[in-house]
Amino acid sequence: MAVIIAKRLGLTGALGSKAEIEGGHYTGKMNGPLLHGKEKAVAVRELAVEKGFDLSQCLAFSDSNNDLPLLQCVGHPSAINPDALLGLRAMAEGWPIHDFRRARFIGKAISPIVVRLAALATWLTPRKRKG
Repeated sequence: MAVIIAKRLGLTGALGSKAEIEGGHYTGKMNGPLLHGKEKAVAVRELAVEKGFDLSQCLAFSDSNNDLPLLQCVGHPSAINPDALLGLRAMAEGWPIHDFRRARFIGKAISPIVVRLAALATWLTPRKRKG
């Protein structure tokens, strides 16, 4: 799935857990390790060796403390909409934190106020009388 998504986004590749397929059907078993936690970092290090990437020049993004090993193996980690533990770690490490949830929260909080103010302004605006 990761490769299909990567191709549709115009990316050159992707890593992901691999499900076993026999006779064109998924068996429910994994082909290799589940790419979670430390296994993501292992896979990224292997890919870096294979492709000749300098991980100190690479970026990684995550929203979960589970990806801490991945973030620690690159030179430019970032937390995106981080869970509480990752947010604290990112602050402690001085990593960039991008939280797009705040904009949604502010929008949801302000929208009812703006609608009410607009309605009030319309109600208070003098109307021209016909005739």
